[in-house]
Amino acid sequence: MSNQLFNAALVSEVMRRHLEGEDIKSLSAAYQLAPSTIYRWKQKYAGMNEKQIQYLRRLEDENQRLQSHSTQLDREHRALTDALKKKL
Repeated sequence: MSNQLFNAALVSEVMRRHLEGEDIKSLSAAYQLAPSTIYRWKQKYAGMNEKQIQYLRRLEDENQRLQSHSTQLDREHRALTDALKKKL
């Protein structure tokens, strides 16, 4: 699982307020966030509601887990292939 400091409700609220016209500087002061965090959220989550953000995060976590598992299987396959070549 990824280390998520901010929940989807907060991200959704900040994005909603920004889309309603509030500037990033005032949002960063109100929520005590770095402006770069809000810009990153804007780039990644623009137009999404809370449920969509949660779904995207779950997919990203699952993708990370599967990539890790795939890497492990690839290492095991290479080790077995090398062992088989040495036997022959």
